[in-house]
Amino acid sequence: MGLTIEKALRNALASELSAEAKARIRALLPAESAPIAGPSRLHWTRALEALELAATPAAREVMEEVARGHTEPWIAEEARAALKRWPAGS
Repeated sequence: MGLTIEKALRNALASELSAEAKARIRALLPAESAPIAGPSRLHWTRALEALELAATPAAREVMEEVARGHTEPWIAEEARAALKRWPAGS
């Protein structure tokens, strides 16, 4: 499960949902997820955020390369999500 999806599910748990909906969300979440702030995860999250904030053609090129084939699925997924948010014309 990607970090973006996991964050969204955890945010949904904090909202006002029925007990059944919360139980279904909990069933989707991994029993023990990797720490969000682990050194490697934090490094990659910050790197992708920096590329997204730079919003230059070179940054987009790097982001596209990461999105196409990073060995860690969550990193590629985060890069693809960032590309969807990318400012038009950048």
